[in-house]
Amino acid sequence: NKPQCLLFNKIENEKKKNIVLINGDSWTQTLIPINNEKKILTKFSKKNKIEFVLAGTSSYSFSPMLSQLRILKRDWNIESDFIISIFDQTDIGDEICRYKDLRKINSSGDIIVNKFGKKYLNEVYNYSHFLQRHAIFYSNDLKFIKLAKLINLQIKKKDVSILKLKCSFDVIQNYLIEPISDQDKVYIQNIINQYIEKVFQSKKIKKLLIVTHPHKQHFQGIYKIDIGDIIEEVVINSLYSDRIILINFTKNNLLNVNDFIVEDPASHLKTKSYPKYINH
Repeated sequence: NKPQCLLFNKIENEKKKNIVLINGDSWTQTLIPINNEKKILTKFSKKNKIEFVLAGTSSYSFSPMLSQLRILKRDWNIESDFIISIFDQTDIGDEICRYKDLRKINSSGDIIVNKFGKKYLNEVYNYSHFLQRHAIFYSNDLKFIKLAKLINLQIKKKDVSILKLKCSFDVIQNYLIEPISDQDKVYIQNIINQYIEKVFQSKKIKKLLIVTHPHKQHFQGIYKIDIGDIIEEVVINSLYSDRIILINFTKNNLLNVNDFIVEDPASHLKTKSYPKYINH
């Protein structure tokens, strides 16, 4: 009934003076249940007359976030005054492994991320199988025809599921464990710069806040690369540096290894640790 919930949720304010978009991956997506419980952003919205658009989506990084900005403007007429972009350490691996081959620039110069398609049918974020099942289930076919199609689809899915994942999490992590190559670093820097330039093509944007944070593996000495350092290099040389605010949780010592979920290799925060992160 509300397809926009697949892209964003709003904390609305009838007296709004500014619209603040918060985008990013699962760290941003988690703001929705945390706010439902703690009401941190809701209280801030009322006090400061701000409408929040929460657009976090698991595994998003620079390219799909830019593509999402375009869709928010085109289909929902959403243009914000401020953008808070929360970039995760895994965005490096996501960009290089997951989105590099799917990233396109159309004739208007917009960044588009194509769907995974049949080539990567078994990838974690390929929902084509689910969407095909959905289409069959809600079709006007007779029940036995639906059943036959669903069985056939499931057989095809099993044939593909035995293939090795191209972008398993250990592959994504490896971009943080091993020294980044000059070629990969330049690629990521170019992607970051394109993101910044596209954001400021909107005349309405007053400030871009870029937020980065460590993972528990940084405290443990496992991860050698910090995406915050790469972003800072790009911002220093950006034409828009005076309109960008960097918030690097690695440097403010607000988080420590005990803030992270113990059994989570992706290093998400414990529920009790999110409020100090959001409040900051």
